[in-house]
Amino acid sequence: MILETKEICNRLRDDIVALAGRKSPLLCCVGFSEDGSTLSYFRSIERAANKTKIRVRKEILKDISVHDTVSFMETLNRDGDINGIVISRPIPLPLQKAGIKNIIDPAKDVDCITDENLGGLITGNVLYTPPTPGAVMEIIKEFNIETTGRNVVVLGRSDVVGKPLALLLLRKGVDATVTVCHSKTRYLISLTRTADILITAVGRPQFLKCNMVKPGTIVIDVGINVKDGRVVGDVDFEDVKRVAGMITPTPGGVGPVTTHILLLNVAKAAKRKAD
Repeated sequence: MILETKEICNRLRDDIVALAGRKSPLLCCVGFSEDGSTLSYFRSIERAANKTKIRVRKEILKDISVHDTVSFMETLNRDGDINGIVISRPIPLPLQKAGIKNIIDPAKDVDCITDENLGGLITGNVLYTPPTPGAVMEIIKEFNIETTGRNVVVLGRSDVVGKPLALLLLRKGVDATVTVCHSKTRYLISLTRTADILITAVGRPQFLKCNMVKPGTIVIDVGINVKDGRVVGDVDFEDVKRVAGMITPTPGGVGPVTTHILLLNVAKAAKRKAD
């Protein structure tokens, strides 16, 4: 079964519009270069936002100093019209060293990348759900995928997907048994073949093959990569779908849901401010 996510996006879009009410929340997208991936990411946000009441402002900070970048981010924090701030990744190394992600006001950190918001996942005291892990959880919910006591293997340990997703899967009420694998994991195939649910977030095009998946496993592909001029996931889709019980496609799977979770967070930020 191929897990199409169009209906999830439609439902989330309705939630965004209802939560925004009469307001028109504003999301500011900040990029540090004009590379194709950054511009494509911002366009995908803008396309989805156009179907809601959310406005999108784009800023490209190219060829400016770290000091001026920090100052600009602080200006966005003080701007009462802005409800959410997103920065493109990967973050340039000088800005990483300057702790640019933690300059963002946690109340406007709708991408959930600040240490404060990520740390809240451990205690369950969160302002916003990280968009990509949240998208995975929405797919699990939408398709009534049982998680209690089941073996879930997550490929990837990034702060953006792997780690926060593992925490969400471990929450009471979800109750999955979680294994997180990474580039140093030994005997990887022996672990992936234990999975009832297998989630890939490694950023390696078509990495997962059918010999790594036991028959009937639910496969959720978080990866978005470009190979031979086309977008592919971390999963070799045509190969793995022969054995998977359920599988998400790329494109058209996790990605659109991620964008809508981000916009839902913007609407939540606007409502929190109004309340």
